[in-house]
Amino acid sequence: MKNKNLVLLALFGVGIWYFFMRSRAQKIETKIEGINDQWDSLFVRYGKEFGVNPRLMKSIAANESLLGQFSGYEPNGGTRGLMHIKLGTAQDYEKDLTEYDLYWSVAADENQIRVATKHMKRLLKKFGHDEKKAVQAYNAGEGRIQQFITGKIESLPKTTVDYWDRYNRNFERLG
Repeated sequence: MKNKNLVLLALFGVGIWYFFMRSRAQKIETKIEGINDQWDSLFVRYGKEFGVNPRLMKSIAANESLLGQFSGYEPNGGTRGLMHIKLGTAQDYEKDLTEYDLYWSVAADENQIRVATKHMKRLLKKFGHDEKKAVQAYNAGEGRIQQFITGKIESLPKTTVDYWDRYNRNFERLG
């Protein structure tokens, strides 16, 4: 009888875990499908201002932080926030931007969208408006993409290849 109760308790626990994980996955998927549109006006505003497709930038945000759901610190890249843009990169476009402005202030999300859009405009121009190269450069760094183009490295990291695939899926879902 004792073993039967333990088995029932274990099955009950597995059932609760399954329900929790399934509902969590559905919430994340729903966010990606465009329901989380709190920044759309900013993507449109800065997209128009800098000549970058707003959907491209929203897809980058979906890649980087699941549209803000996972915007914490990324130790491998030293980034955080909606667009996961590095402070040094942001300061290439706006010298006076501080860590507080980019990551902690009330306007942090807007600041990230603005400088990330400026950055993407430059990447698109640098890579001849080749969206794939520009998006991969956003992820891996433009130096690495340049090395790949010139044959100095044979292949891109799997994370960058996966990043492009995820970007395409997000771009389609957000359309």
